[in-house]
Amino acid sequence: MKFSSILTAFWLLSAAVLPGSAQTAPPDSDTTTKPSTLYLEQEVDVASQEEGILENLPVEAGMEVSAKQLLAQIDDTIPRMQCLVAKNKLDVAIKEAENTIPEDYARASLKVAEAEVQRARIANQQMPGVVSETDMRQLLLKVTEMMLSVKKAQMDQTIARLQCNVSQAELDATEENLKRRKIFSPADGIVVDVRKHVGEWVQKGDQILRLVRVNPLRAEVELDISEVAPNDVAGRKVTFAVELTGGRTVTFPGEVTFINPQLSRGKYVVRAKIQNRQENGQWLLQAGRKGELTIHLK
Repeated sequence: MKFSSILTAFWLLSAAVLPGSAQTAPPDSDTTTKPSTLYLEQEVDVASQEEGILENLPVEAGMEVSAKQLLAQIDDTIPRMQCLVAKNKLDVAIKEAENTIPEDYARASLKVAEAEVQRARIANQQMPGVVSETDMRQLLLKVTEMMLSVKKAQMDQTIARLQCNVSQAELDATEENLKRRKIFSPADGIVVDVRKHVGEWVQKGDQILRLVRVNPLRAEVELDISEVAPNDVAGRKVTFAVELTGGRTVTFPGEVTFINPQLSRGKYVVRAKIQNRQENGQWLLQAGRKGELTIHLK
């Protein structure tokens, strides 16, 4: 008899002798089955991001919610007013940044001043001294003044454009503050506990409700590294079998998602996501339920 056949026979004999023991696959088996317990894959304590009066709470314990569904609303009267002020300030800043009248006027004044200097020079060429040196300096000073007026108008417009960025940032901040008054569900799940009520004052960080996700659930088993290698388990399909009320056995599909790289007395933990499903509007699996996890090795 071949050694592998002897080993398989020994394993089958051990399972028969110890009927209450956990089932473990022989080395050449297609599956390995272990007792397992289900755990929640995700549970969230949903908290307030801002303080204020809780004015809307459209959910209650036991209600199923979808991701991004509104869970709670904190009074946002003041933030809405702040948003309106910030928007008006931004509109003013944009108008100022788009306003080219000061620069246009300064350029026109510069042309007039330059023309005055040119006329004075021509007059002095035709009749020396008709325009005094003091008057000529005044005319040249006027040209310089108008050149600086053009630069100032350009600088003012640059500052106005920068002010637009500041006003936009202020508006973004007020809008974000407004958004934080609405609390949305981070994922699909079931509301299991409501801790605040409409009309209550909530502080920033106060827990408003608790949300759990029941699909998928997580199953965990310990495997002996001398019996099953981690690389034979990684990413494999699994089946979770559970006996429901009334003696009916139901199976649920899933797959291995995590293998603990640390060993404890030659064993390692394997986690699998189990796909839950509903029957008559109720989820068949609950966290804490025990069953058997079968890992399909091939």
